[in-house]
Amino acid sequence: IPGGDLESALKAYRESLAISERLANADPHNARLLRGLATAQEKIGYVLRAQGHLAEAIQIYRQDLATMQRVIKADPNNPNWRRDLSISQEKIAGVLFEQGKLPDALQTYRECVAIMESLARSDPDNIEWQRDLATLKSEIADMFEAQGHLADALQALRDSAAIMERIAKAQPDNTGVQRGLALADNGVADILLKQGHFADALTFYRNALAVVDRLAKADPGNATWQADLRFSFSKIGAVLMEQGKTAEALQTYRDSLAIAARLAKADPANAGLQRDLSTAYQNVGDALLALGKIAEALQSYRDGHAIRVSLAAADQSNSSRQHDIAISDNRIAAALQTQGDLPGALKAYRDGLAIISRLAQTDPTNASWQADVAFFHNRVGSVLAAQKDFTEALQNFRAGLVVLEHLTTIDPANASWQHDLAVTDSLIADALRARGEAADALKSYRDSLAVLQRLAKLNPADAGWQADLAATSARSGENRVG
Repeated sequence: IPGGDLESALKAYRESLAISERLANADPHNARLLRGLATAQEKIGYVLRAQGHLAEAIQIYRQDLATMQRVIKADPNNPNWRRDLSISQEKIAGVLFEQGKLPDALQTYRECVAIMESLARSDPDNIEWQRDLATLKSEIADMFEAQGHLADALQALRDSAAIMERIAKAQPDNTGVQRGLALADNGVADILLKQGHFADALTFYRNALAVVDRLAKADPGNATWQADLRFSFSKIGAVLMEQGKTAEALQTYRDSLAIAARLAKADPANAGLQRDLSTAYQNVGDALLALGKIAEALQSYRDGHAIRVSLAAADQSNSSRQHDIAISDNRIAAALQTQGDLPGALKAYRDGLAIISRLAQTDPTNASWQADVAFFHNRVGSVLAAQKDFTEALQNFRAGLVVLEHLTTIDPANASWQHDLAVTDSLIADALRARGEAADALKSYRDSLAVLQRLAKLNPADAGWQADLAATSARSGENRVG
C-alpha cells in the first residue's frame, strides 16, 4: 500500500482476518485455509510495521509464523510451505532489526537462510527460490554491518550478487531479475564505501546504474525504473562526496532530485515518493553545505523538512514519519551551527530531541530510538559547550552516556553503539577539561580510548575509527600537559 491509506487498509485487513480465523477454526487441519489465515496475519503486520508500530507488528508476525508451522504440519510434503515459513521468519527478523535487537535478528535470519539454502540446493533451476536466497543473503549482511563485521557483510553480499548474476545471465530479458542484479551490486558497493574502498564502490554503483539506465530507457514511463535511477544517482553522489568531488556530487544529487520531483509531481498522494523527494532535498543540502553554500543548503534542508512535516500531519500515528522530521531537524541544526547561529541550532537540535524522546518513551524496547536519544543529547550538548555552558552540556552528554551504557550492556557486539559510547566519553572529557577538572577529564579520555582501541583492532580498515582514536589520544595528551 505504498503511499496509501494505512488506517483504512488495516481496518479491511482486520475484517479479512476475522473471516479467515472463522474458516480455519472450522477446519483446523486444512492447509489451504490455514495458509489464508497466515496471509491475513502477514498483511496486518505489514501495515503495523509501515506505521512504525513495531511491537504490535512483531506480535502479529509471530502469530503468522505459528500458523505457518501448523500449515506444514497439515501438509508436510509441500516445499512451498517451507519457503513461506522462511518468509514469516524474515518478517520477524526485519522488525527485530528495526528495533535494534541485532543478535535476535541475526539468529532469525540465519534460520531463514538455512531453509532457503536447503530448498535452493534441492531445485537449482527454481529461479524464485534462488532469488529468495539472494535476498536473504543481502538482509543478513545488514545484521553483520550493524555489528561492525564488515568483512562478513561483504561476503554475504558478494554471495547474493553472484546468485543474481547467474540468474541475470540466464534471463537477460527478465526485467525483475535485471533489477535484482542492480540491487545486489548496490549492496556490495555500500560495504565497499563504508570500508573506504571508494573506487571499487563507485565501480559497483556505476554497474548498477548501467542496468537501471537500460531499463529506464526501454520503458521511460515505468515509475519503478525511474525511482531506481534516482536511487543510483544518489548513491554515486555519496561516493563522490567521500572522494571530495563535491561539485560533481552536487550535480549527481541534482539529477536525483530532478527525477524525484517528477515522480512526486506525477503522484502527489504517494507518501513514499514524497518522502523520496524530501531525501533528495536533504542530499543536495549536504553537498551545498560541504561547498560552503550555507544559505542554499538551509533552503534545501527546509524544503525537505516541509515535506516531512506535511507527511507526518497526514498520519499522526506514524512514528516513522515523526522520526524523519527529527532527521531533518538534525540537518538544519548542523547548517545553522556552521553558520554560527548557535541559538537557532540549539532550538533545532532540541526539537529533534523532543521528537525522538517521545518515540523512545512509546516503545522503550526499540533500541534504535534509544540510540537516537543519545545522539541528540550529544548534539545539544555540543552546542551548549560551544556557548560555554559546560554545566548543561555535561548534563546532556551524561544523559546520552547513560543510554549508551545500557545499550552496550544488552548488546556488547554492536560496534556502532560502542563507537558512540567512546565519542560520548570523549565529549564529557572535553567539557570537564574546559572547566579545569583535569583529573576527571583524564578518566573519561581513558574510558573513551579503551573502547576506541578495541574497535580499531577489530576493524583496522575503518579509517573513521582510526581517526577518532588518534584525535582522542591527542586530546588526552593535551589534557595531561595542561
